[in-house]
Amino acid sequence: MPKLKNNKLKILILAPVIYMSPTKFGDKIYAPRDYILTLAEGLKKKGHEVILFSTPDLKTEVPLMGGDWYPLKHDLIRDRYKTRELISEYWMQSRTLVQDYYEADIIVKAIKYANENQVDIIHTDSYLVHFFQSLTEIPIIYLMHDPLPTDEAIEYWILKRFKDHKYISISNSQRRSGDLHINFIDTVYHGLPLENFIFNPKRGESLAFVGRVIKEKGLDKAIEVSKKLNIPLKLATTNDYKDSQYYQEEIAPIIDKRLVQTMGFLVGKEKIEFYNKAMALLFPISWSEPFGLVMIEAMACGTPVVAFDCGSVKEVVKDGVTGYVVDPREGITGFIEAVKKIDLIDRVKCREYFETHFTAEIMVNNYEKLYSKVLQK
Repeated sequence: MPKLKNNKLKILILAPVIYMSPTKFGDKIYAPRDYILTLAEGLKKKGHEVILFSTPDLKTEVPLMGGDWYPLKHDLIRDRYKTRELISEYWMQSRTLVQDYYEADIIVKAIKYANENQVDIIHTDSYLVHFFQSLTEIPIIYLMHDPLPTDEAIEYWILKRFKDHKYISISNSQRRSGDLHINFIDTVYHGLPLENFIFNPKRGESLAFVGRVIKEKGLDKAIEVSKKLNIPLKLATTNDYKDSQYYQEEIAPIIDKRLVQTMGFLVGKEKIEFYNKAMALLFPISWSEPFGLVMIEAMACGTPVVAFDCGSVKEVVKDGVTGYVVDPREGITGFIEAVKKIDLIDRVKCREYFETHFTAEIMVNNYEKLYSKVLQK
């Protein structure tokens, strides 16, 4: 097994997606950004030598290397088309080209670096890396963030072509989210830095919803719960949703401004305070959620979760202890009944469950075991 002194590894984390950029996309919900930084810095604290290849504007204590940032920094292609009609269409096409350009550039640089600097293992979450794996003999493991795609998506055909590569799932349910069979070698749950989350033992007076305003996340159901129970609902999300068809057709007509308050996109201390002041996080999803980071964020603050039993929910929420897992067949009626019982949930137990299952330290330890298993073969 390759090793550095004292059995420590040289690990290259490759996160080439442009949405990692906090300056370009910091106002967008992109959960992998926090996950990558937490993992990289956690591994470094354990004594491993970690090199992160990603966007150059990230703030991290880990040595950071970026790709050719010029086209993104200066929005070259958008400027090129700004005088033409159908600007948005050209921009969407060109943004894809810029993304592919940046990812391909940084992937080649990362693999070249790994080959020349005796890296032990490469950890990535990029589909594009599959096409470059033949350039190195260093083991590469691929983290899956999303449910398994259907054959209508290009990702399906990429995964099918490279089905024997080494994949990590973030929940066991993620492996069952489609009919595609790929080489999952382990499941590692996400974790969060314990010290970043302040515990509040006192129940708040409002319900909380955190996430994108899309049908699969179930904001319409959260609003219905709020209205039927006459309990305020506070919404934390990005500010770019009001033009969406879902919002216009299903959310705007039912919003009761007396009860529903939009807080905007929250990060850091503001987000922690948001969870601390909530009596419960509502998670009325209707899709195969691969993990659901907001659930463990809430539990870290002592806030219980009420969620429909879809995707990973049953693996994250301990029914009757850290909240309630509602059978989707019970519909909104079952969800409301669960919220009515929220006072039976001990907020201390929520925090304790987070501490024993979903901290960054636990996640990092599990990745250490995974790396060792891969390198021993």
